[in-house]
Amino acid sequence: MLVKNFHDLPKELQCEAVRPYFELLNQKRGSLLCKSIFDRLMAAGMLIILSPVFLVLAIMIKRDSEGEVFFRQTRVTQYGRTFGIYKFRTMVKNAE
Repeated sequence: MLVKNFHDLPKELQCEAVRPYFELLNQKRGSLLCKSIFDRLMAAGMLIILSPVFLVLAIMIKRDSEGEVFFRQTRVTQYGRTFGIYKFRTMVKNAE
């Protein structure tokens, strides 16, 4: 989500302390877009390259213990937004 106008920010961020950072990021919009595209392409490439390693890990986890291979967790950002992550399970089942 790209915010194009300072007044489109959440109300708690519309303050004079934030304005210089918003304007700086707004000036660098093109380079930030290029970085985002690069990051996504690299992540996709690394996912393809490392998929055999991930497959071996998944098999090892499944053979070692009962339960799911992946652990899903909900996390919260500093601004209160929630997002879900998936990790290989490295603990016993229902350890949380």
